[in-house]
Amino acid sequence: MKPDTFQKETAGGQAPKLLDRMRELPSDERELADWIAVAGGPLRTEDLLELSSVLGDEPMGRLCARGVCERRGEMLDFRHPLTREVLYSALDAQNRVFMHGELGEHLSKAGHSTGLAAAMIAKH
Repeated sequence: MKPDTFQKETAGGQAPKLLDRMRELPSDERELADWIAVAGGPLRTEDLLELSSVLGDEPMGRLCARGVCERRGEMLDFRHPLTREVLYSALDAQNRVFMHGELGEHLSKAGHSTGLAAAMIAKH
């Protein structure tokens, strides 16, 4: 999709503003957000820490305090689906492919092979 088409079709052109906001995040928060975007749905906080280079869950707390994400039990997800779409679209193709592979491998090794987790593995 062309950038101008994407802009018109996403929340009345809010995507560029949202992407600018996401680019301003500290690198540890942005890395976590990118993993959630690639996952296509919520991720367990434990999985996020294992997949990323982030140490500790403080950056997750900051993402929630900023209103970007919310915790649901042991899961972390975006508060708005547009955030996922914008961040996923902003990832370069090579990095996106790498992250999908890493995520699928991690989920299968972590024993997430039933229910929603199994569907997520198949997607990656």
